[in-house]
Parts: sequence; C-alpha cells; structure tokens
Amino acid sequence: MIYLASPYSDSNPLVQDYRHWKACIVAAKLIQAGYHVYSPIAHTHALATAGDLPHGFGFWREYDFWFISHVDEIYVLMLPGWDTSVGVMAEIEMARQLGKRVTYLAEDGGAHASVKV
Repeated sequence: MIYLASPYSDSNPLVQDYRHWKACIVAAKLIQAGYHVYSPIAHTHALATAGDLPHGFGFWREYDFWFISHVDEIYVLMLPGWDTSVGVMAEIEMARQLGKRVTYLAEDGGAHASVKV
C-alpha cells in the first residue's frame, strides 16, 4: 500500500481546495494503475469539513503516522509548497525513520525520483 503525501494547509482556502483536488486526481490515477493508495488529503478533507474537525496537520499527525507505519512506501506529490510543508516534511521523516521507500511525483503524478531511505 502507498501513502500519498501532499501539501494541504494554506491561509487561502482556494489553495487548499486546489491541493485537495490534485491529491484526489493523482490518487485516482494510481488506483486506476492498480496500486492501493491512502491519501490523507483525499480521504480526510471531506471528514474534516463534514465533521467540523480541524484541517491542519497538528490534529491529524498521529492518525497519519499510524498509516505511514502500516504502508509499504510513501509517494510525495510535489505540488507547489511541498518542500516547505510542515506535514509533508514530517511524513518524509517518519518514513525515513521506518526505512520506507520514498518516491517523489511530479505535479501530474508522474514519477520524478525514488529513494530507499
């Protein structure tokens, strides 16, 4: 199973909506290609909105780390801001600590680089 990390939080709700949409598109492409994917943004955005839950990484940190500990590898969707995202950087670090493979994807979902950490 793949954990699809991607940036989400932003002060502009339109940026958050765009990031959510892109995570959904790439997760769907991966699923169509035969992969089993968990995307915290695609899977929890609606829950946070419907359940009046916080949208930020601080609330979802432990939830996300549980998934990272159970997946085979993580893919990082390199949307603008991915490399300054507190959540994405924490997810990559957790993967490194667990010895998981990290694959970096271009914004369209194409493979950019893959490293075993």
